[in-house]
Amino acid sequence: MLLNSRQICTSVSVLGFFCVAIIGWFSGLSQFTCCKRALLAAVMVYVGTSIALKAVNAILTDALINSQIKQQKEQVNDSRNG
Repeated sequence: MLLNSRQICTSVSVLGFFCVAIIGWFSGLSQFTCCKRALLAAVMVYVGTSIALKAVNAILTDALINSQIKQQKEQVNDSRNG
């Protein structure tokens, strides 16, 4: 079962946007500066999360393929022995 990367990336980047915006607001930065930094952070978080989830999905896919190969080999060995 692969992860839905678009939904996860979007959720994490929105969370990152608001975290950076709130931190900037409490730091006393202007609204425009907070907005620019939060947008940049959201894009960076989206790209980073996307790369990480692609790696996780590749690992999961490899594990599923290896599991199916192992299962088929066991079935062939059982049919030969039986």
